[in-house]
Amino acid sequence: YYKAARKVHNTNSAQALSLYRMAATKGYARAWRQMGSIHMKNGNKSLALKNYKKYLNLSPGASDAEVIRATIIRLGGTP
Repeated sequence: YYKAARKVHNTNSAQALSLYRMAATKGYARAWRQMGSIHMKNGNKSLALKNYKKYLNLSPGASDAEVIRATIIRLGGTP
């Protein structure tokens, strides 16, 4: 699901979100990060924050964790 979502990430955000949700339910934590990026791009700050926080909760030691924490703060949230 994740690979299919990445293919349409920039061209069909609704389909990408659906595929990322399926990947997330299968335990693929990185899908939460990608859902956050789509929500941020679409201007839905609250859903972006929710998704980014879920990603950090599942992957606190991820290589991009500091970048995501900074993004959460920039969006007005608390990591």
